[in-house]
Amino acid sequence: MFTCDERFETAAGVAAGSSVFNVVVDSLETGQRLATVMTANSSRYPGQMTCLPLNNMRPKQLKYPDSDDARPLIDRLQFDKKLTGVMQHVFGNTLICRTLDVAVRVAKSGFNCVTLEGDQVSKQGGMSGGYHDKRQNRLKLQSNITAKHQEFAEADEKLSDVKNQLNAVDTKLTRALQELSGMETQQARHRDDYEAQKSDIKALAKEQSSVARAIKEKEKMLYDVHSRIKANQSKKDSLLAEMNSELQSQLAEDERQLLVRLEVEIEECQSQLKEYISIKGELEKKKRTLESLLEEDLNRRREQLQQVVDDVSVAQQVRDVDLLKHEDEQLESLTSDLKEQLARLRESEDSLTKKIAYLSKSLEKKRQEESDLEAEIQERQKQFDKRASKRAALLAKEQEHVKKIRQLGSLPAEAFDKYVREPLRNLVKLLQTTNAGLKKYSHVNQRALDQFQTFSEQQEKLRERCKEMDESLESINELLDTLEHRKYEQVDLTFRQVAKYFEEVFKELVPEGNGRLVMHRRDPAAVMASQSESSVGSSGILSQRAIPETELLIGVAIQVTFGETESMRDMQQLSGGQKSLVALALIFAIQRCDPAPFYLFDEVDAALDPKHRSAVGAMIGRLSENAQFITTTFCPELLDSAHCFYGVRYANKISTIHPVEKEGAYDFVQEGIVPS
Repeated sequence: MFTCDERFETAAGVAAGSSVFNVVVDSLETGQRLATVMTANSSRYPGQMTCLPLNNMRPKQLKYPDSDDARPLIDRLQFDKKLTGVMQHVFGNTLICRTLDVAVRVAKSGFNCVTLEGDQVSKQGGMSGGYHDKRQNRLKLQSNITAKHQEFAEADEKLSDVKNQLNAVDTKLTRALQELSGMETQQARHRDDYEAQKSDIKALAKEQSSVARAIKEKEKMLYDVHSRIKANQSKKDSLLAEMNSELQSQLAEDERQLLVRLEVEIEECQSQLKEYISIKGELEKKKRTLESLLEEDLNRRREQLQQVVDDVSVAQQVRDVDLLKHEDEQLESLTSDLKEQLARLRESEDSLTKKIAYLSKSLEKKRQEESDLEAEIQERQKQFDKRASKRAALLAKEQEHVKKIRQLGSLPAEAFDKYVREPLRNLVKLLQTTNAGLKKYSHVNQRALDQFQTFSEQQEKLRERCKEMDESLESINELLDTLEHRKYEQVDLTFRQVAKYFEEVFKELVPEGNGRLVMHRRDPAAVMASQSESSVGSSGILSQRAIPETELLIGVAIQVTFGETESMRDMQQLSGGQKSLVALALIFAIQRCDPAPFYLFDEVDAALDPKHRSAVGAMIGRLSENAQFITTTFCPELLDSAHCFYGVRYANKISTIHPVEKEGAYDFVQEGIVPS
């Protein structure tokens, strides 16, 4: 928000104090919305926050002393003009002085002064200082934290960009793998089609060869049949010629029988010839069918298969696979590089996170040191007040003695030296003689003039003292307001933490119920009215000091419910066992907020039912990892989470303690059997 030269960093950090952590907002409404968000998320943002609205900060014209040894600190700061009101609110009333003596002198004019070494003199007269480690300056730490946050944001942005690139590469890789898978699937399908078509070609080739062999056999048979037909035809012609001849009557008996047989054979041959002709026609028809099938379907199918085989060649498939593998290797290499870059960014992110954690711890440590220094300053202030009161008492005695001396009246200058060497006896006699002579003038006020001068001087001193008392009262009121505010912050922070842990602990003990702590407050208007009446009635003067926030707090109430449908109940409406359970929940909540080394519980489970005893025992078992719990009980539920068991025996008016085993402890609390 502002910068300054390195020489003035210590002075600016001391002058700003805790105001460095204030939040600057544009308007009061923005601060109210921010406070509402913090209140709604009190578990995430504990504590309080101070907002400085820009629209309410009006720049003021201050008249600074004209001195080369004291200059306004705000003139040494570089900031935006719109922040002038805020910077004047924090640094406007502070002067940076050359030396501490100059700061003491200039502070009397109503300005807070600070030296380059960090020594501070308030306008009320208080002084603070000492060694300031420049490496632990709050401004520098805050700037370092801001720079680390910016580096973290940049690293986070780079990480998001790398993640986006990695997601894009993953998307490309996934798309390439999908395409590769699709191509492999298509390749497998083509390979299956190729094998199937190859087998079909082989089957068709076999069928074609078998059909060709059958055709050849049929052609051979047809040729034999034609030969036989021609032979029979020639034989028939010769026989017909013989039959038509007129020599039949000249034939012998055996020749006639032969002729009859030949006629029968001729008829048989003619019938066979008809059968062979029909078979030949069927074979020629089947041959034409097969030829048409071969020409139209099988050859075209073979050409198609050959085209598919040519298109999907094994070499081309191998090249495609190699190309895809090469692209896959490139994508894997790119992915590994991106993963390595992502790992380096994550390592840098972890280192930045560790640095931020270290700076946060350092900041908390410095805040703790600051609180210790403030406590030491308060202690020194108390000692200073005691010494001031003692000095005032001594000054009062001195004034009393001076008053007594002045009551003697005006004395000549020689009176202080004339009787220095006189013996005490002579001085006493002279004093008696003088007193006897003064009795004649007892009715005359011989010290009227001296008394008037004395009373005038006393009046002037009393006025100055009254003015100093008024300024001290204003300073004390400011200190009281600061202390009251810090006390309220601590009380509020502690209450929020205990309330948060009480809700968590009660939810663990009673899963079906809810519990909460409620802070009761008084009405500020009523308190102001009552204080006004009391102050006016007693002294007639109305105090203008604001009511401390801690005085508005009345107390803390506990509201719980033991069922989902029940309404919230106060402690007065609970039974004895329920009150015991609520008290244990409050103790465990305080233990989480401010742990103790050990706890002693005396029969805390006596009024609880078995279910809640088991829940209390389980919680004590979990908390026993960081603290020691000593409990006395007559119920077996708490024994489940215990680690050591001791029996207490009372005999002959003497109590003895001895360790026992877990089984012996169960027997004692369940059946009353005293372990030996």
